Amino acid sequence: MRKELPEIVYCDNPYEAAMEADGLVICTEWDEFRNLDFEKIKSLMKRPFILDGRNIYDRDKMLSLGFEYQGIGQ
Repeated sequence: MRKELPEIVYCDNPYEAAMEADGLVICTEWDEFRNLDFEKIKSLMKRPFILDGRNIYDRDKMLSLGFEYQGIGQ
């Protein structure tokens, strides 16, 4: 993909992707995204906002952790 879209910033892990992010969009149900250290994610982000396109997170838990959270279809 890097050859086709070289202008995109590619990250090696979810924590790198969260650095200084205004929000995260979850578009997969992969296990590596299910059990993140959300305190760490929140501390890395500019704005703790998650748009969960696959509804893999519990809304109440995300809100209790201090995230703005929107699940698609919820």
